[in-house]
Amino acid sequence: MHQQAPQHCGWAGPEFIRRILQTDEQSVRDEYAKMTEEVYKLANGTNGAHIAGISAVALADALVESWIFNPDPEAIDAPGAKLPLKIAPEAWERAIKMAETIIREQQAAGTGDVNEHATQFIVDWILSNRAQFGDKAIGTCLGTLSQDGKKAYIFPSLLNQALTKAGYSPRKTLKYLADQGIIASTPKTGGGKVYSVTKWFDNRTCRFTEFDIGRFAKQVDALDEDEAAAAAGVADDDGFQTIPKELESEIPFFEQGSLDLPY
Repeated sequence: MHQQAPQHCGWAGPEFIRRILQTDEQSVRDEYAKMTEEVYKLANGTNGAHIAGISAVALADALVESWIFNPDPEAIDAPGAKLPLKIAPEAWERAIKMAETIIREQQAAGTGDVNEHATQFIVDWILSNRAQFGDKAIGTCLGTLSQDGKKAYIFPSLLNQALTKAGYSPRKTLKYLADQGIIASTPKTGGGKVYSVTKWFDNRTCRFTEFDIGRFAKQVDALDEDEAAAAAGVADDDGFQTIPKELESEIPFFEQGSLDLPY
């Protein structure tokens, strides 16, 4: 293989260009138009720029298979002549399937990115507006938090307003969050889901979107931090702190036993 590769390297590119120049231009445009129609049917809303690019790649794939891997003897024996473009049916079908795969993966990747960005936006929105949650909210109350800080209960209308203002679709975002188990949801009687729960708040029953903020950020209250600092260890009267035996191995440069000194 190592001996054959240098001998054939660089042959396919010039041969492809030679066949392009040898082919009738109008027939190439006609086949490209047909490929664009096929890709448009598969795209289902993908923008025109993507359709054009995918169509060009798919047509080129069909041409490569027809010209390079399954060459036409008539075209080889007619140098300099303008021949109509002929694509093998099998090559055309495989190119269509390749275009379909590209579109499917492209749409899946694009949807995932948008949903992930929307989720991160909600997390940042909750954390940056922490003071606006709870019965002692400062300014507009956005909702409340659970006692352990792992659940955020957001008023649905305010969440929808924030998502819309940020350029996200509330309907698609809520569906994605429910599918991922990030927000609570209950099935409707006639089909579909309800993306909200009822909770007692401010002396009345309110409807909230329950968001699992604990999955993305750990809520630590100031009191918990003080307790954690106090429990870390107590210093002696001389200002030194006794290190527990189980923590000695975590101290840098600590060695068991006494150190032999050179004097």
